[in-house]
Amino acid sequence: MAAGRRYGSCARSGSNRPVDYDRRQQKAYRRSDRETSFGKINSGIVAMSMSDTSSRIADVYSQTLFELAVEQEAIEAVKDSMDAIDELLKSDESFMGFMTSPYFTSEQKLALAERIFAGRLDELTLNFLSAAIAHHRAEFLPNIIAEYGRLYRRHHKYLDVRVTVSQPMEWDAIEALKIAIIKLSSGGRITLETEVNPSIIGGVIIRCNDTVIDNSVKKRLRSAVETIMSGKSL
Repeated sequence: MAAGRRYGSCARSGSNRPVDYDRRQQKAYRRSDRETSFGKINSGIVAMSMSDTSSRIADVYSQTLFELAVEQEAIEAVKDSMDAIDELLKSDESFMGFMTSPYFTSEQKLALAERIFAGRLDELTLNFLSAAIAHHRAEFLPNIIAEYGRLYRRHHKYLDVRVTVSQPMEWDAIEALKIAIIKLSSGGRITLETEVNPSIIGGVIIRCNDTVIDNSVKKRLRSAVETIMSGKSL
């Protein structure tokens, strides 16, 4: 369903031109614009041109947002809010269509976002969303959300591990592998993904994002995987 049809009732009249929002909606937008955090987010991205890569834009927005979340002790609240935005983006493509449409003003887009997410977003995330919409960066929301998630996991010392093996692993083997990784990585939280690739017969490939694992640890971890795969106890 096209964004104009899905969300048009709250943003258009019978003509092809956007209608003006009432004073209450415009006042709400100006109020969010005065927020200190909103201004700080803007200062981080206002100089960026549209030619910047999506990854660079995502880096700037997410890093600024995360730093503010740390300062305001709102890391968890922002993560929950970002998850709520991500859920909508994945379940309703027309929302992104509306947010990136040139036929609607930033005020209209923000008003819709505030209505949809009423009571679901913390103030900092709402200010962030205001900045993204005002600077026509809504199309980068998925990348920004993903990058914030990466910063969140790194802050909480998550270890994102992908293990590629030649045959499927049973549930108990996966749990045993998690325990082995925790022991070898000095604690932390583990997110583990397993992938089966028969072409690496007898081999194991281990990838750890955002974490440097020296050769000795890699060797022990590989040994642990091979032991678990053989059905033996560690």
